Amino acid sequence: MMTLASSGLSSSTIARFALVGLIGFIVDATALTYLSQAWAWDIYGSRAISFFLATAVTWLLNRTFVFDARRRIGRRRSIEYGRYFLVQLGGACVNLAVFAALVSGFPALHSIPVLPLAVGSGLGMIFNFTGSLYWVFDAVCPEAK
Repeated sequence: MMTLASSGLSSSTIARFALVGLIGFIVDATALTYLSQAWAWDIYGSRAISFFLATAVTWLLNRTFVFDARRRIGRRRSIEYGRYFLVQLGGACVNLAVFAALVSGFPALHSIPVLPLAVGSGLGMIFNFTGSLYWVFDAVCPEAK
């Protein structure tokens, strides 16, 4: 069985990634609420913009504080961001699919939607971390080798 220590990942890397995710959630929620409530924008348009903002913020924070951009090896930032955005979309799809599967498979969860939300978010975070580590920031993170 593989453990955290045997995988070569440090718990501080995972903790920093989770903290950046929390910051991203705050940016996302704040932008969504502000655009949809204060400016009375359409909820879906507001959500699209809040997702883009949160993705940009988390990309900058992850490349700086989690995956150390100072060791950058020749990849253009636009390509890196494109990869990061695709990974984030994949994670969002995992999150939504797990949420929908749990809610439709267990109708009792309709009354406590935070539980399937938490499970979907956790699995989405694992997808995002793995994609970021091995595909987006692979050239700069020694832990990905």
